Amino acid sequence: MKILIIFLIFVLPKISFSFFDFRGCGEYKIMGIPKKNADSTGYSLFVQQLTKSEYQLIIDIKDELKLAPYVNHLIQIDAIIEKNLNGYKGSIAKVVSIVNVPKDPINIKIEDSFILIRKIDCQK
Repeated sequence: MKILIIFLIFVLPKISFSFFDFRGCGEYKIMGIPKKNADSTGYSLFVQQLTKSEYQLIIDIKDELKLAPYVNHLIQIDAIIEKNLNGYKGSIAKVVSIVNVPKDPINIKIEDSFILIRKIDCQK
């Protein structure tokens, strides 16, 4: 019983939060789901959707046409983020490449992620 209580206090809260840390500006490999913005025009990429650590990254207007065919589908993009995130919101400056990813119900952990490819200086 003590082990269960220790598990609930120390391990469970860490599982419900982010599986990754945003490490500043740079080029990232990002997996998420692009959706049409509800409050404004354009598209956003949602990473770890419907969790406490949901990231919403607004897509630059120049790259919206690249993402249009992939709306509501899991994709992996190589993208450049030039400004620090404001909490869990930010913007993608440039989409380098896009790959459609089929959902894998067995391997849930890899569905949403940020992987730093190379670090760059942030714009002010």
